[in-house]
Amino acid sequence: MKTLEEQRQGQTLHTNVGFSVEDALEEYTSKREILPRGSEQISIPDGYDRETHQQEIQMAQLLSRMYGEKITLLNEINQRSIKTPDYEWLGKYWDLKEISTEKSADSAVRKGLKQIAENPGGLIFSYVEEHLDLEKLIKFMDDRVKRSKTRDVDILVYVQGVLKLARKYSNKK
Repeated sequence: MKTLEEQRQGQTLHTNVGFSVEDALEEYTSKREILPRGSEQISIPDGYDRETHQQEIQMAQLLSRMYGEKITLLNEINQRSIKTPDYEWLGKYWDLKEISTEKSADSAVRKGLKQIAENPGGLIFSYVEEHLDLEKLIKFMDDRVKRSKTRDVDILVYVQGVLKLARKYSNKK
């Protein structure tokens, strides 16, 4: 018998007026190349604070190795109330958020969508605990994206460095 994850792969999961959600796990896992360490294509700008942003660098290395794509880390704009995304990847903005509970995804989605609003690509969640209730996490993510202005976004969820969930949200045309 297939697991819930296997049953959902590639399916349109929700369609409301003007809004749809698709499972994109297969899409992201089928793109993988898995290059050896040291072959990453990462662009780090001058003045980038490597000490403060070690987690962003590690995720960029993982993504570049897995997908063989160039990733550009972005410097923070040190101005009050201006939040910047962490990456430019696949021609769009992406933001990395560490989450520790399923419920924390709600505020992570809200804040992350603001950071990528100019050129939305996606959000990457790094979940550090061993157990993750995917159903609960999905509910928080879906509800928050549904209430947001920015809806064309992918959300990738990594649990201890392994991609466990990928969702593609879009304004239905």
